[in-house]
Amino acid sequence: MSSKISKIICKTNKEKAFFDFLYNILNKDRDFKTKVYPTLAMGAVMPFVILMSMYDKSGIGNYIESLRGSSYYLMGYMCVLMSQSIITTVKFSNQYEVAWIYDVLPLKDKSDIYTAMFKAGIYKLIVPIFVFMGK
Repeated sequence: MSSKISKIICKTNKEKAFFDFLYNILNKDRDFKTKVYPTLAMGAVMPFVILMSMYDKSGIGNYIESLRGSSYYLMGYMCVLMSQSIITTVKFSNQYEVAWIYDVLPLKDKSDIYTAMFKAGIYKLIVPIFVFMGK
């Protein structure tokens, strides 16, 4: 699945290879999941908690109508703000000793690694939340 997506969203072959590699790491790294998933869950649930705390007992229909006329629906994007920790968490690992592989690779520019990391994190972790929230 990741190789099909990498062909669509990645520009270079190096970026595609790093995307597939990082996507697999995101699937398997338990330590990463225990750090990031609670933040993602809070980012997905908190907008609903905030919106429900504003409910004024005037009826669901009136409440939904009042939300349409306001900018409170933008609370759904709070998930994006709370998910910024994903990008910083990917850079740090308990197994930092294995980072030597990035130094010995014959790459002039390491931007492909960072863009692939960003795209894999967005695709694997944030897009499913937006799909869930959009339903």
